[in-house]
Amino acid sequence: MSLTVPVPAPVLELARTVAAIVREELGPATRVWLFGSWAQGTAVPRSDLDVAFENPNPTDVRAKLAAEERIDQLPTLRSIDLVDLRHAGEHIRAAVDSMGVEL
Repeated sequence: MSLTVPVPAPVLELARTVAAIVREELGPATRVWLFGSWAQGTAVPRSDLDVAFENPNPTDVRAKLAAEERIDQLPTLRSIDLVDLRHAGEHIRAAVDSMGVEL
């Protein structure tokens, strides 16, 4: 799905940076989506950033931790939630399927 709601440029840039980190750590074939309030158009200025990923191979725990550590070091006050869709609940998968924006 492509963005149908305006996402502020700094938020979109942050989401793309997170996606790049995820791919660098987990592999280039990893798919990454923005979902939640920013993708849905219901975000407020202090909303967190919800990012989901799906790796075609089993996720290496060390690589995921490395990605999370790098994401935690990003220069932002915004909370970033990184979700592995292989371990996500059905409601999260449904949210990504229905309104997730692939990055």
